[in-house]
Amino acid sequence: MSTFHHTRQIPATVEAVFQAIADPVRLARWWGPDGFTNTIQKFEFTPGGNWDFIMHGPEGANYPNQAMFMEIIPNSSVVLKHVGQPHFLLSISLAPSANGTLVTWVQEFEDPAIAANIRHIVEPANEQNLARWEHEVTTLRELTLTRTFDAPRALVWAAWTEPEHIMRWRGPKGFSNSSCESDLRVGGAFRLDMCAPDGNIYPCTGIFREIFEPERIVYDSTADESHPCGAGLPPRSVVTVTFSEHDGKTTLTLHTRFESEARRDAANAAGYSTSWGESLERLEDFLTHP
Repeated sequence: MSTFHHTRQIPATVEAVFQAIADPVRLARWWGPDGFTNTIQKFEFTPGGNWDFIMHGPEGANYPNQAMFMEIIPNSSVVLKHVGQPHFLLSISLAPSANGTLVTWVQEFEDPAIAANIRHIVEPANEQNLARWEHEVTTLRELTLTRTFDAPRALVWAAWTEPEHIMRWRGPKGFSNSSCESDLRVGGAFRLDMCAPDGNIYPCTGIFREIFEPERIVYDSTADESHPCGAGLPPRSVVTVTFSEHDGKTTLTLHTRFESEARRDAANAAGYSTSWGESLERLEDFLTHP
């Protein structure tokens, strides 16, 4: 066997996945198996361009590499030839999928005997490489907020899910809520109309993707593009809320996965993290003085 074939679903657009290859700073962060780092000496990201780099192993050894880009189709494919030993051709293709991007990684060695001898190294190394690529793409577009409340999980869950409670605490300081509809089931819709101090209305809309009472809720945002925060559910984002209890206290973790790093930055610039922080303070006050 001289060809190694791997696939991976990365929950991001093909554009976001491709950028992690095209940007040498980002490429250096994820290329190689676990524990490796990279120093890129030359990076000519164009067909016929050279890519010279040194991989630094976790044991302290240095591994010089030379490659040439044979084909580059933006947001679609990259083919490179490893011109040093061992000689191989690596073809990477990206295709949109229901879950984001399907990455196909095909590594073809020139010498079948060499491929057979290092198969036990190459196969797990390629899987680790793809995992690191996914981590690079997804972590840059994620944001996590955590707050611990001096209240049992059942009470926090009720405050988070019951419309009459949500109306009393949801939103930044100075905001109120005019209406709330929550069809708490998988596929059910959520809508909260938040009223700003200036009188503007900001709808927060989404669909319940997962519900595991009283542990986790996952929302798919259905917000339009009018505001990058989406009043708490940013456009094209997935928001996961988890509830864990210890010694009568509940830790709430709010994890947002944005479509791109740019969308995450735009939401934060518009006050996303600050607004949720203030909203969680209001939730703490509500739990203390229901």
